[in-house]
Amino acid sequence: MIKHSLVSGDTESSLPTGSVLTAAILARDEEAVLAPTLDSARQAADQLLLVDTGSQDRTRVVGYRYGVKVVQVPWEDDFAAARNRALQEVRTPWILWIDAGEQLAPATVSELKEFVRTQADPSKVYCLKVVLPPADPSGSTAEVLQARLMPNRMGLRYYGRIRETLQQSMESLGMQWAEAPGVILCHPRRHHPDWKAQRAVRNLRIAHQENAGSSRPTVRLLLAMADSLVDLRDLEHARALYLQAVHHAQVGSVEQLEAYYGLLTTSESSGQAGETLLTYALQAVEVFPLDAQVLCLLGQLLAVQGQWALAARTFEQAFRHGQVCGQVWHLTDLRALAGWGWSLALDRQNQPDQALAALEEVAAQTEAAWVRRRLVEKYVQLGRREEAMQAIRLLWPDASAEDIGRLQNVIQAACLAAQKDFRAALPILEEAYQAGCREPVCLHWLAAAQIATGQVQSVEPVLQEWQRVDPAHPELRRYGEMLRRASPLQSEN
Repeated sequence: MIKHSLVSGDTESSLPTGSVLTAAILARDEEAVLAPTLDSARQAADQLLLVDTGSQDRTRVVGYRYGVKVVQVPWEDDFAAARNRALQEVRTPWILWIDAGEQLAPATVSELKEFVRTQADPSKVYCLKVVLPPADPSGSTAEVLQARLMPNRMGLRYYGRIRETLQQSMESLGMQWAEAPGVILCHPRRHHPDWKAQRAVRNLRIAHQENAGSSRPTVRLLLAMADSLVDLRDLEHARALYLQAVHHAQVGSVEQLEAYYGLLTTSESSGQAGETLLTYALQAVEVFPLDAQVLCLLGQLLAVQGQWALAARTFEQAFRHGQVCGQVWHLTDLRALAGWGWSLALDRQNQPDQALAALEEVAAQTEAAWVRRRLVEKYVQLGRREEAMQAIRLLWPDASAEDIGRLQNVIQAACLAAQKDFRAALPILEEAYQAGCREPVCLHWLAAAQIATGQVQSVEPVLQEWQRVDPAHPELRRYGEMLRRASPLQSEN
């Protein structure tokens, strides 16, 4: 039997009558991020359970300070064992799993509480949406559905040291999956290379321990090891494991789809390797013909090979009919990305009217602000000031009259710059910039006008601002190269 000690500020006898939900948190050395998680979880749960697996910092002290039930469990490189041990301490009908550093989205707390009390079915395990904010403000948010809400039911337990799962016990109990309201927000540290590397080393160790004595890893372990190698930047070995997972997973399963994603996103896309990758992408489309991510990856590969007509059709299919598998990590603006790829592919076929029409449709049907900004740029390039102004005003619904006037000046000057009347455009754009305007259309055409009029020394801070607010802008890299070419000439003069 596992020895443990329990220090409780929230014992069984102190649970309020009618308590329904316990929020359970596995933690080790999480002092720095734990308090906001406890603050958030207590808004939804009747009890907080902190399972400490050997912290050397003040993790347990933080738990005691919040009055939570704290259980110390020896860490045995086994997440299923730790979770199953935690389940022994739960006395409420429902358990919500939340990781240290995560928080419940405030807007969804009351809905989740009401769902657990009035609608949750004990014959089901519920997935919640887990959201990873972008690494920078202009990036894309990622999300996935994960099993986080489960009934406190005898026989329902986890299996697997790593990527632990309830699937086996659910099948034996005749239980089903479902989706519950509520959103869990990940901590931004998930983007940090050091945090990812540390976790990857641990996960590889655990996966190898679970696989010891087996002739071949399970698909679950192959994916766990491949993901870890990606975080360690060992893409060659990660690709090999993803390929094994593709071959050994059940055809059409979520695991096979995840393996295809990994394979297609870590492989080289040019030369002979690109041809092989295209073959894998086509195989993935045969199995998952309407998966939006697979279609977008195929469209990208076709674009790399210059097959623009096929790329356009593939991206259009993803935009109009693509479906998203919620159980695998995906970008929330995937449909917008598909539409942008569709418009670009049409542009590359010298079909500007069709490209504009596609971009207008994408902007109208998605909520991605960056798509609206691309549409503004397209109108500017075509000299269509009124349409550009209408599009940019949608990005500023609460703008003051002064801001609207400044934006109108920016659009007018950007259209002049797009027509190469840089000297007329420059003072207007500089005035807007000095007044604090950081809209990408202003930064783009200000940089263009500065380079064209020889004011190279002024360009670098503008490009830095542009990089900060819109790092994915398709023109940004080209302007950086223009500045590097112009700088030596300027110094010689």
